[in-house]
Amino acid sequence: PAKRRIMRKPPPVTAMTPSTASHPALVTGAGSLVSGATGFLGCRLAETLAGQGLRVRALARTTSDLTRLSRAGVGVDIGDVGDRRSLERAVEGREVVFHTAGLVTDWGNADEFMRVNRDGTANVIDACRRMGVKHLIHISSLTVLGLPRDGRRIDEESPYAAAPSDPYTQSKIAAEKLAQAAQDQRGLRITILRPGAIWGAGDTLFLPRLVALMRRGRMPCVGSGKNLIGLSHVDNLVQGCMLAMERPHCAGRIYHITDGEPVTLRQALNAIADRTEE
Repeated sequence: PAKRRIMRKPPPVTAMTPSTASHPALVTGAGSLVSGATGFLGCRLAETLAGQGLRVRALARTTSDLTRLSRAGVGVDIGDVGDRRSLERAVEGREVVFHTAGLVTDWGNADEFMRVNRDGTANVIDACRRMGVKHLIHISSLTVLGLPRDGRRIDEESPYAAAPSDPYTQSKIAAEKLAQAAQDQRGLRITILRPGAIWGAGDTLFLPRLVALMRRGRMPCVGSGKNLIGLSHVDNLVQGCMLAMERPHCAGRIYHITDGEPVTLRQALNAIADRTEE
């Protein structure tokens, strides 16, 4: 049978040419910083920024594998979102900070989620304000809206999930509220991006787990599988980050970044199964 045409890789990000004229400092001096730069999204973003000729540095822990960043010519500042002094050193002199760092897992201690996702974001915001950063782009998640089951359409004006039970969602909501409250304090402009499930080449979290469950015959499809899901290919999300950086009017706003393609849970699982069999 013909292969399904969903979950296809989007056009390469290199097709987009950033407007560096509006950010001369990103080329000549100040540049940008990416937190969580050894993660799936952060590494791809840092590589793309460097590939476009923009000055970018990465915030990474001492235990991180820096091979890809080094190969891309990305400078590294050793630090952690829990270490305020290291954050201040890393963001000093930067024009734009992309905050992609976070604890993303289905299981974990509630206090740890809050420490990394909420308190870590608070530390990044504080460092940016203290060191005169102009623009902070905060990566949140569509999970802050919960899982509406009444079929209604959600957008950037939809309310947060009411009393979410999982600590990850709780921590992401708390982080977003901090980012919104800090808007325009000491000249800091903040843009919030909400992706869905991030996927693509190099993913070590989302697709590999599904494939492993399928191969063991333990991947369930709850219900009819007709529910729509939000997916964000990593290259689409990187492009969204770049656009948020380039356009001043994006500051102070929230944007949902998805692949723009209605996909049901069953369609997604079938497409993954088809590709796995190849």
